[in-house]
Amino acid sequence: MTKVIHCNTSGVVVDIPTLQDDTGVLISGSLTPERVAFVCADTQIGGFTVRWQGRTARSVFPAWPGSFEGGLLNPPLPTLVYGPTSSPFLRIEDGQFRNNEGRWIWAGATDMNLSSRWLRGEHITPIIEQRKRAGAILLRVLAMGWPFVPHSGNPYAFPHYWDETRGVPGLWARLADEGLYCEWVIFAGTRFNLTTLSEQLDFFVETTEHLQQHPNMLAELSNEWNHHTQRHDPHLFSRPSTTTLFSHGSGGTDAPPVTPLWDYGTYHARRDTDNARGFTNYDAFEFQADYPKSCPLIPEESAKPENYQFNPDFAYRMGQHCGINWGGTFHSGAGVRSLLWSDQEYQCAQAFYRGLRDAAHRQE
Repeated sequence: MTKVIHCNTSGVVVDIPTLQDDTGVLISGSLTPERVAFVCADTQIGGFTVRWQGRTARSVFPAWPGSFEGGLLNPPLPTLVYGPTSSPFLRIEDGQFRNNEGRWIWAGATDMNLSSRWLRGEHITPIIEQRKRAGAILLRVLAMGWPFVPHSGNPYAFPHYWDETRGVPGLWARLADEGLYCEWVIFAGTRFNLTTLSEQLDFFVETTEHLQQHPNMLAELSNEWNHHTQRHDPHLFSRPSTTTLFSHGSGGTDAPPVTPLWDYGTYHARRDTDNARGFTNYDAFEFQADYPKSCPLIPEESAKPENYQFNPDFAYRMGQHCGINWGGTFHSGAGVRSLLWSDQEYQCAQAFYRGLRDAAHRQE
């Protein structure tokens, strides 16, 4: 026997609503026009959470099997209303990123280790506030945390990894509350952690199920899939059926992105600093000259400020060259470790975002 909980829906459904009991069991809803049903085991008791389009509602299982209207439970479940949110889902239309406010330009910051700091309970508010103050609207974070030291980036080292409050979903929600998007990079450091294909597939599926509950999230399958710290073949993965926008992943410095590109592509630019290629390569059409592009192509790593002697003009021109297209990510040494930028790094970050927005505005 089962407990079936029915809820009404309103608006255009853009994800699969889920129900998760307080023991962590996750159930995907079955959709019919203007309705969703959650088929639960008759042994499930206690509280549960329903999630849809970044929203949540709480209730308690009935004590006996049967079919139940969510609105009659105690406490009652609301109609699952779909519509604009504070951080609306991104989509791609006419080759551009768009949200409910119109065209959206990527202004990212490298923050690879933010996940580890959050999971360890460290105070990350100053980092978030600094990135926003400089001009970032997106943080690029590794799901596996610090990837360059063996076993330091194993998500399963954290029993609370998927906890809605202390785990990574809590980080995603925190960034949404700050008005920030986040690109979640699923695989990095697979030479040391999640080393088998079966482990990687399981983690990929679990990650995509959680991501679709958070409208401020994008995802990149792998960071430099052919890097010496990786043991991972992105070509064995298919784009998931989800509203979350996905990149198939990046290659190494000045290497092609993984193909096919999925919803958008990501690449790591040349790191020349004694000539103009270090900033002109942040133009996606300079990096790969095919025209038109099949989808947005985002530069995500580059020379760091210390490599170009903390010259704000170099950073400004880098921002200009990605701003004429879809935007890009400011890369830094402190960002790799998710530390506060130094004053010199901060000045370069400000210059990068200023150049990006100056160029983007000229395209409007």
